[in-house]
Amino acid sequence: MKLRKTIASALAAVCVTGAGILPSAPAAMAENTQWLDIGLKPQSYYVNAGDYLDIDVVVHDLGAQYKIGGMQVKMKTFSTEAPELVAITSYHELVGNVDTAESAFTIKPDVSGDTVVTYQYKIPDDAKVGTNYSFDIMDTFTFACDENGDEIPLEFEPAYTLVTVVDKDNPVQEDVALFQTRALYVTEPGDTFDVDIVIDGKDVSTVAGFQFKLNVPEGIECLGLAKNTTDKGTELVFNPDTLEVATAQQKGGSAGFSAYEKVAVVKFRVPDSFKEDEYTIGITDAYTSDGNGKLTASAANNASRLVVARDIPVGGGKLGDANLDGTVDAKDASKVLGEYALLSTGAAGSFTAQQNKNGDVNFDTKIDAKDASRILAYYSYLSTGGSDIMEEWVKTH
Repeated sequence: MKLRKTIASALAAVCVTGAGILPSAPAAMAENTQWLDIGLKPQSYYVNAGDYLDIDVVVHDLGAQYKIGGMQVKMKTFSTEAPELVAITSYHELVGNVDTAESAFTIKPDVSGDTVVTYQYKIPDDAKVGTNYSFDIMDTFTFACDENGDEIPLEFEPAYTLVTVVDKDNPVQEDVALFQTRALYVTEPGDTFDVDIVIDGKDVSTVAGFQFKLNVPEGIECLGLAKNTTDKGTELVFNPDTLEVATAQQKGGSAGFSAYEKVAVVKFRVPDSFKEDEYTIGITDAYTSDGNGKLTASAANNASRLVVARDIPVGGGKLGDANLDGTVDAKDASKVLGEYALLSTGAAGSFTAQQNKNGDVNFDTKIDAKDASRILAYYSYLSTGGSDIMEEWVKTH
């Protein structure tokens, strides 16, 4: 990526404690994958057309455990018409690119607070009321460097910011969001998959109930709810014909929901004869209610992708190519780390059989951080002029 090379030349201090820098290709990797608590603030937000919106990337307990020397992140939006990114700022030493939404920064030990970089967006002047924007750093490769300047293969939970455009003349809104935890589902004809819905926002503790509707491609079979209650025991009502989910009506106080709590899981199956293509799964008509039964429109992530594809034909697979784009690079390592993080929570994996085959580069029948580390090392080898295919490279590395 051009920005990585710009960083290497323009910032002599990125990931530095000695002579190390964040290189244009990941050459030095820490031995073990580290957990880093990366998040976005705010997690849900209401804006008016024409507003400026600041989204902070935060690293909780920055430096306390891993002594992070520097990082690189990239912001992504899944909205059809994304707001304009107008500025990237930081109290740390920063290189940013508003065209690619990438930033790299050296961590200054004398800077207090968890925010490492801020992305500022301009909401379109003609944005319609009810428009949703979804931002995250989940589906990008995010790097950190340790105190020795070595890159650390990271694990981190998906971090989202969900933004809803509201009426300027009616600005009072409860700050609550109902949304899917995943922006991308990958499955094969004949397989099943789960759609997890979480609730979040600064006013989530006031919510007594909710309702929403899922829109899935015609022909996908609904197998029902994983269970008929939320994790806190609130009863769920489900209509399998309309794919509407709601809580039973409650009066009085709140339901006791906590931030980023999983409140419903709807199970689906892709028929054996289903057409291989890319589709959309949407959450619409999302509302929350307070103890008096008052309904409030909720922010919602309505742009998740569903990719239905069988294994790549024999001979079309490429070892290391976990995202199936035909090349082996840092994006594949990020994809493997994301799958490993998902599996580590006990959830079902999202990889197809071909992705599992391509991603298991050490041939131990597991997808984990070791595979990501080797993919990054191979990518470094290619970036410095190497030409062996990975099947040959792994024999000596």
